[in-house]
Amino acid sequence: MTVKEAATALCSVEVPSAAVDLEIINSGLDGASQYSKSMEKQVARISYQVLAGLLPLSSFKEGDLTIQLDRDGIRARLRFLSGTYGFDDVLQAAKPVVRDRSNLW
Repeated sequence: MTVKEAATALCSVEVPSAAVDLEIINSGLDGASQYSKSMEKQVARISYQVLAGLLPLSSFKEGDLTIQLDRDGIRARLRFLSGTYGFDDVLQAAKPVVRDRSNLW
């Protein structure tokens, strides 16, 4: 199994191959190289970044095929990866926080 195949498999949903390639290049790994257990967290980070990039999309095209995305499934996979590998949860970062500042008046 190659690094690219491992990253795609960790996504658990259909993802654009160009997005996986880009994240592999950005991580400094070679997508054609053989995957090993020592690369597990790096490859998981690649999958996490690819999935996070898909959140604002409702679908994407791969050649003649249009793929509809299940945002709830993507969110669930992001939560799983962040919990398993200790990544910052991008879903929590997007939630606004209301603070009581009435004591400042």
